[in-house]
Amino acid sequence: MATGELGDLGGYYFRFLPQKTFQSLSSKEITSRLRQWSMLGRIKAQAFGFDQTFQSYRKDDFVMDSAGMCYPSAKNHEQTFSYFIVDPIRRHLHVLYHCYGVGDMS
Repeated sequence: MATGELGDLGGYYFRFLPQKTFQSLSSKEITSRLRQWSMLGRIKAQAFGFDQTFQSYRKDDFVMDSAGMCYPSAKNHEQTFSYFIVDPIRRHLHVLYHCYGVGDMS
């Protein structure tokens, strides 16, 4: 799901919201726990806005394109994951993700 990417089925248009911060990931307690599990610098959170009304029955169209899995990586691995939180009223999407083999070791 790239910024400004439009799906094949008249899909959603996403715009990155760089001003949105996730203070919970930078708290002292959470930072300590992420470091303990070697996830500090490897787990990321991003926010996007989208242009259409979210329909739960179209959830697969929302998170995939015609090539199948696309976020956070097209390469499948058991330690690659993403969680999507959709706010259908504000049309915001929050994503917490980890790509195996990507990131900094701290």
